[in-house]
Amino acid sequence: MEGINAPFDRFWDQLILWLVAGRDFIPSRQFSFRPNSANIRLGEKAHFRMSMRQPDPRVKSVPLTLFFDDKEVGRANLTAAGNDTRLTAEFLPERVGRYRVRADFPDGTTQESRFIVFNENVEETEVTTDIACLRRLCESSGGRLLEPRELSRLLNELNQEKADITPKTWLKPVWNVAWVFYLTGLWFGLDWFLRRRWGLC
Repeated sequence: MEGINAPFDRFWDQLILWLVAGRDFIPSRQFSFRPNSANIRLGEKAHFRMSMRQPDPRVKSVPLTLFFDDKEVGRANLTAAGNDTRLTAEFLPERVGRYRVRADFPDGTTQESRFIVFNENVEETEVTTDIACLRRLCESSGGRLLEPRELSRLLNELNQEKADITPKTWLKPVWNVAWVFYLTGLWFGLDWFLRRRWGLC
């Protein structure tokens, strides 16, 4: 489940990327490479894309190398989907931290980008009370959900409630209890044994 601010964070992230899309290319470079976001939630894939100033059908694959704390943790390939001139790739990070990705282009140049992987604990983010869930839980067990204004009435009801001090009798049959059955059989067996031993009828 995503946090309550996740759609807004993603909107602004993508808006900034869209606004700077026209500035992707440096005048002396043929290729432009960037990740889809600088902040990736743990468990989600990081997506990368590469664009070319002048489309070149010969460029069908560009290798990527991913680093975590300057240690190589994975490789991927930017590939084209159908007739799209942009090449894309994806990578699933396995832990939280700062990552660096390097693209090695056919003309011998390289470009690097960085992104951060974070882990959001929804239980710490979503701290508001789920009234609907609490109401269903109370009603399923025969209770009811109390509003703050009803607390005084509840206290009055509890103070006026009289305790039932009438003695109660608890009846429990023992004829079908296992230990009674075995004890009865033991007594009958012992009686038969003693009678045979003493010569009684």
